[in-house]
Amino acid sequence: MTDTRVVKSTARKPPRAGMGRVKGTPNKTTAVLKDAILLAADSAGQDMNGKDGLMGYCRFLAEKEPRAFASLLGRVMPLQLSAAVSVDDGVAELLRQLNGRTRGLPSEQ
Repeated sequence: MTDTRVVKSTARKPPRAGMGRVKGTPNKTTAVLKDAILLAADSAGQDMNGKDGLMGYCRFLAEKEPRAFASLLGRVMPLQLSAAVSVDDGVAELLRQLNGRTRGLPSEQ
């Protein structure tokens, strides 16, 4: 059996070690690329001459290249959908009553 130990490094770290980007801050390259893509799509537009800008280009993609548009939607939708759901006992009771009525059963009171 081997003896395994964790040995801490005694080497001195640089003064700003561990100070990275704040969580949630996009990488600068990613942000610049995203802006460039949006500007290119905006200038292309629906008719590739700038008609309706970015909205027109997205409409063009939806009509002519639905797979590419679906891929874009798949990336954007999770960012747009954020909901807080809470279940109230009154709602659960109402659902039970409605379910009973649709089956032809009398509701419980």
